[in-house]
Amino acid sequence: MKQILYILSFLILLLPGVVFAVDYDLSVSSSDISFSENLLIAGDTVRIYATVHNVGSQDVRGYITFFQGSAVIDDSQILSIRPGSKSDAWVDFVVPSSEFNILARIQGTTPADQNSNNDQALTALIRPDIDTDRDGIANAIDPDDDNDGLTDIQERAGGTDPLKVDTDDDGSNDKVDIFPLDPNEKMDSDNDGIGNNADPDDDNDGLTDIEEDINGTDPLKADTDGDGVNDKEDNYPLDSSRFEIARDIFEPTDNEDEDIQEVETGNETLLDIISDEVDKIKDSDSDDLIKHEKVLSIDGPKVDESNENNNILDLITNWWFWLTISGIILLIIVVYYIYIIIVNRNVEGFEETMPILKEAKKVKSNREPEILDLRKIKRKK
Repeated sequence: MKQILYILSFLILLLPGVVFAVDYDLSVSSSDISFSENLLIAGDTVRIYATVHNVGSQDVRGYITFFQGSAVIDDSQILSIRPGSKSDAWVDFVVPSSEFNILARIQGTTPADQNSNNDQALTALIRPDIDTDRDGIANAIDPDDDNDGLTDIQERAGGTDPLKVDTDDDGSNDKVDIFPLDPNEKMDSDNDGIGNNADPDDDNDGLTDIEEDINGTDPLKADTDGDGVNDKEDNYPLDSSRFEIARDIFEPTDNEDEDIQEVETGNETLLDIISDEVDKIKDSDSDDLIKHEKVLSIDGPKVDESNENNNILDLITNWWFWLTISGIILLIIVVYYIYIIIVNRNVEGFEETMPILKEAKKVKSNREPEILDLRKIKRKK
């Protein structure tokens, strides 16, 4: 008999985990804890489930509480399970960015739980996935972790941060930032390798940004009005319907000093020559005016054949040219009438000095015209 007791005692020592059947016993294990999502991404809200079993012989009520470390997750959930049955409890949980595990603990049972060894369970250590751009794709399988338009491979090759949309924190996305590693520059409008902040002429149209601000044109656009002509060459950079200056023949050109030139013959101007000739006519002897016809010979300016076409165009469009021509024509008319008046007066004086011409004039004026008498002609017949 004693030997039997020794054997039984030895077996009890070897099998400490053997559980004797009890009336009130709720049980939970680590395998009973699960999540609503298979892929746990940091920052996502998921649901934690725990399945509790009643392994006793009587109905039991109680609570189950979930913990992350020592922090309670949400409220405790009520349990009410009949013998041989199970019940699910759950809470909502925000996945942390660091490693964690979940503890589920049964407590507050009524009647009191008779086996506390199975009243709580702890999961293995869980490492969550990261989804930097919050696109629902974990970084581990996302080709563009920060969703800036550049793949992680491109960012590593370019030296930018694949987990940061704006590596240099200048407010510009890495993909559109021409200088993604320079916080002072982000644009290069003319692609000359100089950032707009340091470039005095951002659009490389030949006008500085300051000049464009003064003119009202776009310093980031070489052709502000979109008419196909560079702002610097466009006389109307804000008007797409025109770009050239319409020249008025009655308005002086910008190079007025070059266009307005006196036409010279020798050392005297054309107007000086005409004025001198008029003075000579006034002072000349009356006999010379009758016998000699005064001819004004004015040599015009010699034209350089190589520039003839350009000179003609400039003259036609120069209002000083037309004013000069008009003055010359008016002066010629005045000189002509002065000449006629002087000639008429000298002719009358010449007749006074020639009695024969005077007498002939009188005879001519006194001669009566012969009247044809038709009656005389008829009688003769």
